[in-house]
Amino acid sequence: MEQIPLIQDSYPLSSVQQGMLFHSLYNPKSGVYVQQVSCDLHEALNVSAFNQAWQLVAARQPVLRTTFRYDSGDRPVQEVHHRVTIPWQEQDWRGLRESEQEKRFVLYLETDRRIGFAFGTSPLIRVAVFRLDEAEYRFVWTSHHALLDGRSYRIVLKELFSFYDACLEGRDLLLPTPRPYRDYIDWLEKQDFNEAKMFWRSMLDGIVAPTALLSQHVRPPAPNQECNHAKLELRLCRRLTQALQLLAERHALTPNTLLQGAWALLLSRYTGQHDIVFGATRAARHGTVAGADKMVGLFINTLPFRVRVPETLSVLRWLQDLRTQWAAMRPYEHTPLVKIQEWSELPPGMPLFESLVVFENHTLNSFLSLQDSRWQDRNCRLLGATNYPLTLTGYLDSELLLGIAYDQSRFNEDMVARMLDHLQSLLESIVADPDRRITELPLLTNAERQQVLSDWNDTSRAFANEKFVHELFEEQVERTPDAVAVVVEDLRLKYRELNQRANQLAHYLQKRGVGSESVVGVCLNRSVDLIVALLAVLKAGGAYLALDPTYPKERSAFLLENADVSIVLTQQPLLERLPEHKDIVPLDTHWREISREAGSNSISTVTGQNAAYILYTSGTTGHPKGVVIEHRSLFNYLSWFNQSPVAQKLSHLPVTTKVVFDASLKQLFSPLLRGGEIWILSEKLMEQPVALLKPLSTRKGVGFNCVPSLWNVLLDAIELDATVLPA
Repeated sequence: MEQIPLIQDSYPLSSVQQGMLFHSLYNPKSGVYVQQVSCDLHEALNVSAFNQAWQLVAARQPVLRTTFRYDSGDRPVQEVHHRVTIPWQEQDWRGLRESEQEKRFVLYLETDRRIGFAFGTSPLIRVAVFRLDEAEYRFVWTSHHALLDGRSYRIVLKELFSFYDACLEGRDLLLPTPRPYRDYIDWLEKQDFNEAKMFWRSMLDGIVAPTALLSQHVRPPAPNQECNHAKLELRLCRRLTQALQLLAERHALTPNTLLQGAWALLLSRYTGQHDIVFGATRAARHGTVAGADKMVGLFINTLPFRVRVPETLSVLRWLQDLRTQWAAMRPYEHTPLVKIQEWSELPPGMPLFESLVVFENHTLNSFLSLQDSRWQDRNCRLLGATNYPLTLTGYLDSELLLGIAYDQSRFNEDMVARMLDHLQSLLESIVADPDRRITELPLLTNAERQQVLSDWNDTSRAFANEKFVHELFEEQVERTPDAVAVVVEDLRLKYRELNQRANQLAHYLQKRGVGSESVVGVCLNRSVDLIVALLAVLKAGGAYLALDPTYPKERSAFLLENADVSIVLTQQPLLERLPEHKDIVPLDTHWREISREAGSNSISTVTGQNAAYILYTSGTTGHPKGVVIEHRSLFNYLSWFNQSPVAQKLSHLPVTTKVVFDASLKQLFSPLLRGGEIWILSEKLMEQPVALLKPLSTRKGVGFNCVPSLWNVLLDAIELDATVLPA
């Protein structure tokens, strides 16, 4: 007897097949391009006949008996086996609750996807059948996308159930011999892409990087690293879907054009760019071999689509231009993406695009339902993920179904949900007024507009009248007298101690004539004395004018005279940096005298309209200009900050900003109003910013606020040393 060879045919892979195979081999645990058709059958399934039908379909369609070899030379080949036995699994879940059935089914899908395929082992498909009830079944057909495209699934499923019916009835089913997929590959191998080269170079002229997505600086997954893809869907209402179809019909557009336009607008608004590139799939069956519409195999091609978003053009005119541009791609739609990449100006290895748009006129289930009434009791859906970070799918049906599959290492569910909402908002706006300019299309949803225009602007707060920061501090002292208030290196000062010192200095200042509207200069290094002095001035009823010890004497002299400063508080080592003044008090040398004053809270006649402190501008446009801040303004600002969610989570707030800037207020005062600690970083530490990382990494509940230049230094150090800061 003549032995039949195992391999019936062998031929090259298309460029698209090679790309899918590469990504699956590079990351075999990722599950990318593993396609699963899940189908619910509300009928009493004859499992034996169903199995037989699958074997008959596989015997008929060469693609279902195909494997891939990538060790036979420079180019991988696909081999068609004479016969295969489809891997088969059956599970009976009739005794389980529905919730448990769904839990197990989700687990099966995930596990099945992670298993992937051994590409040299026949076949690259498998089937699992689950019995849920007496007349309730569900099956999963798993295959690799490199074998089949969406239209092929329709053909196979129609033939499958035709064979199933024939098996039930005990009859043979004679169908025309299908044209093999090899014929398309042979046609593709003969194509000359010289003309296409000119077309694609012209289309991508000037593109040197892919359109940025929302998430950046994320490394691609390493080999064998699991990728977690998820998908969110949004079904538009029938009214909006019909309006989109009517708009397309009236103006010689297609729903695909409307979706592509909305996606381009979304990327443009998100990125601020007006020259957008994303990927788009084309069926690529027309103009190839005769009968391609009825062939089973992978015909689709993924191509770059460049969309310019001019600000002044009307939406309708722009969409018509998009439609013309899309139609112009048809003669070149079979061009391998790898060649287009080579012809572009992008560096080798950099992708042309990171998002993909796929559009179909029907879901798999609705298409099958239109073919045969028996599909009304069946519900099929196609599951799968590409290697792209974002894949937008659109299925028309009676209600347009939008879905975004996303890489969870780069996007989260909330981000993708907003994308879908914004897409719906853009489509609604296009339908409402297609003649408006592109820039006039609103992106925000009604809920977001309400939030931005009303909710977030409802910032009025009811604060107590005639409350002062120093009084709130005194109330906190009563609540937490023994809690630590100030930390300076190894020194810790409790609330009771800080209040006593500030009171002593306040009484001292009042005896020296300080009262409401008196201005007290404060020129002190980072120390406990600085906090004591600021509180004391407020308690005495005066206003403080902060002086930086590093100021030139000329600037300090101008500020002292311009603000009519009555007294200056400083330290002995800083005297030589100050200009001459009628009344200068070094706290370190005068503290024995000051400490004789009472430690009780002082009393003043200050009101909310009186000055609390004075800040001066830099003077780069002339002389420095002073701004007087009232007590009520200081109280309102600190009350607002302490009510914020951020402040309520903080127990340590390092003082990084110089007291001459108003950004220092929340660092100097806000912790004292809620029982927190002021953490004064030493001058030495501030001169070596990288050294800050060690103390910051050892404390929890730290709120760090500083100028951008310091942030840049710290972030570079964090990246270099892999330091992890506390949450």
